[in-house]
Amino acid sequence: MINNKELYTNWYILKNKIPVKCNDLNELSTFNSSTEKIIKKSYIEDCELSTVFLGLDHNFSNSGKPVLFETIFFYKTIASDSILLLYRYCHYHTALNNHNRLWKIIEYMFNTDLNNLPIYINNEDFRGYIANYRLKRGF
Repeated sequence: MINNKELYTNWYILKNKIPVKCNDLNELSTFNSSTEKIIKKSYIEDCELSTVFLGLDHNFSNSGKPVLFETIFFYKTIASDSILLLYRYCHYHTALNNHNRLWKIIEYMFNTDLNNLPIYINNEDFRGYIANYRLKRGF
């Protein structure tokens, strides 16, 4: 049987942008209800690029560094949110830097003829999502 202490061994909070293990349920609850876990959000039309601190280690391999940050690009529909991209990271600054890099690419893709995209934006699935989104929205 798992005791309560074992349930919280993979949980973290951020202190000065550095993940710190947290076994205290009250401290964890306070942190999770704060806005500190939001690293950055960017919006274009009804799409969002969101980078957050997960709190729970998403490295389930039992080896390597904890995976604690996530960037998701999605567009909101009436029925649900559709995820177009998802990346996970171990470090705050890696997550923030990649958010900023992805945002530049996304802005560029929304404002450029998709046939003229540079080779480094050659993810066919992502191109397809953006193309379909733009066609549906009429731009």
